[in-house]
Amino acid sequence: MRNLALAQTGFLPKNLKRLAKELAPPLQRLILRILKEGKWPALWLKRNIFPLFKKKNAHDPSCYRGIHLTAQLSKVAERIIGTAWIPHVSETGGFGENQFAYDKNRGCRDALALLVLSFLSGFIKKQRFGLYCSDVSGAFDKVQAERMIKRLRSKGVSEQVISVVESWLHGRSAVVTVGGASSESFSMVNMLFQGTTWGPPLWNCFYESAASPIKENGFTEVVFADDLNCFKSFDREVEDSDILSDVDSCQESLHSWGRGNQVSFDANKESKHIVSRTRPSGENFTILGVCFDCKLLMTDAVETLVGECRWKLYKILRPQQFFKASEIIGLYKSQILSFREYRTAAIYHCCATALLHLDHIQERMLEAVGVSELDAFLNFNLAPLAMRRDLAMLGLIHRTVIGRGPKHFKQFFVREPVAHARHSLSIKEYTGDATDFVPWNPGGARDYIERSALGLARIYNLIPARFVEEANTVQLFQASLQNMAKQAAESGLTNWRELFSPRIASLHHPLRQSV
Repeated sequence: MRNLALAQTGFLPKNLKRLAKELAPPLQRLILRILKEGKWPALWLKRNIFPLFKKKNAHDPSCYRGIHLTAQLSKVAERIIGTAWIPHVSETGGFGENQFAYDKNRGCRDALALLVLSFLSGFIKKQRFGLYCSDVSGAFDKVQAERMIKRLRSKGVSEQVISVVESWLHGRSAVVTVGGASSESFSMVNMLFQGTTWGPPLWNCFYESAASPIKENGFTEVVFADDLNCFKSFDREVEDSDILSDVDSCQESLHSWGRGNQVSFDANKESKHIVSRTRPSGENFTILGVCFDCKLLMTDAVETLVGECRWKLYKILRPQQFFKASEIIGLYKSQILSFREYRTAAIYHCCATALLHLDHIQERMLEAVGVSELDAFLNFNLAPLAMRRDLAMLGLIHRTVIGRGPKHFKQFFVREPVAHARHSLSIKEYTGDATDFVPWNPGGARDYIERSALGLARIYNLIPARFVEEANTVQLFQASLQNMAKQAAESGLTNWRELFSPRIASLHHPLRQSV
């Protein structure tokens, strides 16, 4: 146990890794003792909290989130004991079928894609959507331990594990540490501790029942941690007042659940909207950091993104005289590309005019370092942004087809009968009921559908069978497509940039020429 005490007080994670063989036996005995006695070690109940600034006034303590600096061995113990209950709760739907945070094979990009595809497919059917966006005040900090234990029991977690979790949830002492100075000790009770391994899955368990009042009102929820957004489709003839009345009822039901579970919602961050291509109502709203407009044009989101990327690029290029071209491109990939591609699912169907301003950011960077677009692709593995967006959304389709992604997307990407398929994984081109082929109609009323991920079904079916059927992972599939694009570019295909674009008619698509 002496090794554990030393590791608790002085070792960095990299040193714990080096001492893994020496620490494993005593840690194993400690975990077995924790499970046998149902008690969490008192040493691990003392907390150092680091205040992480969120937004607004930096001098206001309420604008900070407290992050618990948890002992590394405590996290290891949580992770090991968590294997006894977290997979079970997740696989049995204990986190909620529409919860996209802290769960395997799901993420915020999936949540954004589901929202956008749901709206776009509804537009085909001439539907409008009532949308309610909610925000929990101090989500992790207002969870009663007693209610949390009842939730776990209802989800079939063993009593032995519940005893340990109950001890883990007990009040503990903490100090706030900033710049080496610490505050006076204070107690923390009835909360899930951020910076721990168990905090996120326990929150998912607790918040899962919030979906019940949503569904009772006929709404569909999309949840990411405590960010709950729900929508309901209406015929286009329904009046705005009737739609908003249903949205109000949904809000009241959720607030009623909150009062019963001691969860409060921030009224200043809640909003109600009518999403429609022809008759929208409401101001712009933000979901998971992306600005949405009620027409779902997404030009405002692109404009905001362009502004953010411009100043980031300015910061990267300012000291470029001290760096090589490869280093600048590396900085661009890590600081801008990942920031931009997080929003791909939301802005993919945006008009080409708006997206050109976004693509110019990468062109500006390549011009500054003296690298052509083709050289960047072949030598630095940096594809044009339009192609990267195509590959990202094709990856979403392939992940759905091979059964590796959330089941929600199967309603949009339905497999063709093998007898009629171009290859064994072909999918039906989307119309609204996913049954009939829709001819490409440039400039038509549904042009925005054809250039969305729904229109990519046509491109997915054009991809040669060997690239689709032999890829059992998304990474392998996208790598194969990128290699195909490189071969097309090297062979002199003029429109290799649009090799996977749904914005080109089928008969003249470059994918047919390259095959």
